[in-house]
Amino acid sequence: MADLWWALRALDVRLLRLLRTRGHSAPIETAVVRFAQSGENGLIWHGIAAAGVGVHASKRPGYARPSDILAGALLGDALARLLTR
Repeated sequence: MADLWWALRALDVRLLRLLRTRGHSAPIETAVVRFAQSGENGLIWHGIAAAGVGVHASKRPGYARPSDILAGALLGDALARLLTR
């Protein structure tokens, strides 16, 4: 079992080195940064909810309610951060 662990660890290190030394073109890095930032403030989830409303207009409440809850949670988070500064 220890041999498997060391083999996986070595593979992980090799993959990390490969990813850190290749494939770093500016457009790819920009896309990855934008994707990572889309998770901030729930932007990606709002986009998914908006797409759901657009595709399934008859089921709008099913998509609008989670979006409303998310907006409320984000507002609460922003207020808590302001108050704790």
